[in-house]
Amino acid sequence: MKVGVFIFLFSVLFFLFPTLVFADAQHVTVIINQIRGTECCGVGSLHNFEQQVQMLSSHQLHGTFALRFDALQNPPFNATAKLALQQGNELGGLLEITPQLASASGVAYRGTPDKWYEAQNAFLIGYTPAERLKLIDTYMHQFQVDFGITPTTTVAWMIDPVSLQYLKQKYGVTVHELTREQWGTDSYTLYGGPPNNPYIPSDNWALVPAASDSGKMPLIVRQTITDPVQTYGDPTSTYTSQPNDYERRGVGLEYFTHLFTQAQTQPFGNTFALVGLENSMEQTYQDSFGKQLSFIAQWQKNNPDDMVMTAKQYGQWWRTQPTEHINVYEGNDDTVGKAWWITTTRYRVRLREDNNQLYIDDIRMYDPSFTDPYIEQPAQQLGYWVVPFFLDGSRILDGDNNYGFTTSIQDNLQNRKSEYLQPSRITLVQHIQNSITLQQQNGCVVVDDGTSTNVSFCSTQFSLPSHSSWHDNNIYTKHIIQQDGSSLIWKAANDQSFMQLSAQQNGNVTTYSPQLMNNVLDEERMARYPLLFPQLSGHPLSVTQSSVYVNNTFAIAGRNPARLVLFPKDAQGYPITLDLDPTVMTDPYVPTSVYTEHTGNGMFFIDAVSAVPQKVSIHVQVGDFSQTRTVYFAPDCKHMISYCIFHPTQVWWYVRNIAQDIWRKYFDKQTQ
Repeated sequence: MKVGVFIFLFSVLFFLFPTLVFADAQHVTVIINQIRGTECCGVGSLHNFEQQVQMLSSHQLHGTFALRFDALQNPPFNATAKLALQQGNELGGLLEITPQLASASGVAYRGTPDKWYEAQNAFLIGYTPAERLKLIDTYMHQFQVDFGITPTTTVAWMIDPVSLQYLKQKYGVTVHELTREQWGTDSYTLYGGPPNNPYIPSDNWALVPAASDSGKMPLIVRQTITDPVQTYGDPTSTYTSQPNDYERRGVGLEYFTHLFTQAQTQPFGNTFALVGLENSMEQTYQDSFGKQLSFIAQWQKNNPDDMVMTAKQYGQWWRTQPTEHINVYEGNDDTVGKAWWITTTRYRVRLREDNNQLYIDDIRMYDPSFTDPYIEQPAQQLGYWVVPFFLDGSRILDGDNNYGFTTSIQDNLQNRKSEYLQPSRITLVQHIQNSITLQQQNGCVVVDDGTSTNVSFCSTQFSLPSHSSWHDNNIYTKHIIQQDGSSLIWKAANDQSFMQLSAQQNGNVTTYSPQLMNNVLDEERMARYPLLFPQLSGHPLSVTQSSVYVNNTFAIAGRNPARLVLFPKDAQGYPITLDLDPTVMTDPYVPTSVYTEHTGNGMFFIDAVSAVPQKVSIHVQVGDFSQTRTVYFAPDCKHMISYCIFHPTQVWWYVRNIAQDIWRKYFDKQTQ
């Protein structure tokens, strides 16, 4: 009888107060691998796919394999996928557009062999809403034919809400993977979303969390574990848990274990880590991924209550958990301090500790009415998702300096010799006396240093010390984001107030609440495109704003090129793309080459080489724009001593080349 009463009371408590029954935080890891076939477009390796399946099996782990259309139609890939399914893994859909998928859907393929990866070619956002549904239907039909089911997990680094709702409502997709926060990597930008914790997106934009779940959208998870401290503003894309990223910095498994352990030891609530690797990555990275899986298997063995799941399993489990109204993603770095990402459904704030200071340098506003720029119109050039902000300390937006209009910078204060390169920020504590921690208090998150910091974050508002000092290096935004007392107002181009960070002062504390005044986001994307929608097309070349920069005026003849960089810009000084390469002429004639890189600034590199020492004029022309620059090819006096004795002027070129290299190394070190 007593046992029955106990079970009854326990059940009632669980129903009424589920968070009281299971108070301990849960630690979950999800594995999602992206599997490309061999048609084109970042060709995938069957061997790597087989190796990934084998590695999961050997460690008794389960994950999700998201298959691209050309992998579905490839018999050996198909057989490996079925083996993975038999071993308890999940099969998902990688929704990258290939020529075969477009053709089978009756849709014209947008891509070219050299630019297949660009967002307007590889993703559904590059196609009309009607074409997107055709592509999805074709993919799902083939998946059904091959496996007798349709996937409940899909992957695309960017995806529009039309497609997401269609996937959820017609095919039952419950989880979708986006890529991480990044600026310009591989041609697409996702900036301002929740950085780590999964979330239900708004019905209008996958990057913005929903205020409430309408049931129309799948759960969003984001690719890889990102470094909470170092990723923000990082132009190198090397601070993630993927080996193809961090190994380029010369670090190894120890960095992965740091990120993974950090992600699984967060201060509040359930924790989450997502790992995985494309089968198109080189063998060395596949081997490194195997080491990651070994570490994860040992982690789970040491902590039996911690879970490794497929994406589908995670989506089911996530929906059984209580809603967390405030998410904190904390990071610690021995060299450049700490960072905390505080995310609610109304705003996102980056709190930073560095150089003995506590400051905020990123504030984003979320509103369910904000719409994806590609909800109706296809992407034309690259992909840009930028959430509106009151403060962005990671970008220099000044067209009148040598660093460029959209230079990304990390927000550490240490070793920054140039004040210009310091991030825009709100300084909360000028000289930290004690260790900074975050505590939960009355449903809010409070910053604690043993005294009263007056810094706290609640679900709809946050509070800062009234004496906080504002440091704004972003000269472009000063006339747009205006101060009205302690409040901040984004002044729209039509003179309306777009959004406001309203301030209410109460003694030593000022409370800020983000508010949407007039939803003119679409108009602001066009009028303030450098800030919110820097798509590199549709703007004419400006003769006065464009320029040719000489990267190295002096070079060694027969050894290294002299490099020029063409920066094509529009009337606002913002980068644009050109339909044609620039025309390059030299006097005297020397061989030249012109090429672009996978960047988001439209620039062209122009390399000139000379086998003999000489002075060369290089003339660069695009339409009505033209500029001429002079470079000098010096003799290699280290090996041409006798020649240099009789050519003292060219010896000076050689000395200038050496000095130029030394200065560049020094400058790079000082501005890091």
